[in-house]
Amino acid sequence: MAIPVLVPILSLAGWVAAPVGMALCGIAAVNGVLSVRRFWRADHPHRWTYTAFIGVVFVILTISVATELSRWGVLP
Repeated sequence: MAIPVLVPILSLAGWVAAPVGMALCGIAAVNGVLSVRRFWRADHPHRWTYTAFIGVVFVILTISVATELSRWGVLP
């Protein structure tokens, strides 16, 4: 819910965008893990589908963080 609001603000912020974007990726990863745990504890019938979806989200988050770190020169 916060991402559609924060993206235009971050694009105006320039140098602040990358650290805040990486922080949002971290928050998204934590929320993803917590939600998958909730699905599995509840023995939800679609837990495998949701787990696969969160796996795709984690791949996207990892690519995003790696791209930002590469721009900063931290990764080759």
